[in-house]
Amino acid sequence: MTLRRPRRGALPGPPGTRGACRLWPSLAIVYAVAAVAPSGCARHGGREQPRTAPERAPTQPALPPAPRIVLPRFESPSPGPGRTPRETYEAAKACVARGDYLGAWELFSERARGEADGALPPALGEWRYFNPDGFRAEFGMTPSEFEKRPIAEQYALLSLHAHRSRPEAPERFASSEFVSESIEGDSAEVTYRTGDGAESKMKLVREGGLWKLARPRF
Repeated sequence: MTLRRPRRGALPGPPGTRGACRLWPSLAIVYAVAAVAPSGCARHGGREQPRTAPERAPTQPALPPAPRIVLPRFESPSPGPGRTPRETYEAAKACVARGDYLGAWELFSERARGEADGALPPALGEWRYFNPDGFRAEFGMTPSEFEKRPIAEQYALLSLHAHRSRPEAPERFASSEFVSESIEGDSAEVTYRTGDGAESKMKLVREGGLWKLARPRF
């Protein structure tokens, strides 16, 4: 196609039309290129080069959501079992009040730890078969991965989940008051009173000169 030189002050009109198109010079240049080069292509050195789409930056994979239940860190250490039954009762209150269930594990006797260990598989089984996705959202891992963690951490994480799901139960114990203690050999019993006036008993055993909780529930 040959472009005719337009008369002074005019520019060539679109193909197939007569006369000239009066445009600003900048617009005329754009139009002249569009009239010569086919749509979708550009001329470079007499050869038509297809236009390529601009490259897109690679997208980063979405990170999994952070688990909602993680073991907290504390500035002060856990109190540990006491030399008297009352000291261990007070230590258990302090651990439960701040959600320190690794600290509570340190208060357990060997029997109490064995009992807590035996309660873990049924609890994990319910999650595994009825709500595995919910378990992963809560703890950031599958039940099978969870079982590879130390027993103390498994107990602490599940207890912390129960604590946050039903806070009224741990708060009730954490706000209780000591009433009395009785010792018979290496066994002891602490009586404490909760805010509603009800009295409960905590059983303890002496191991290595320290009083520890006889049961994992209190």
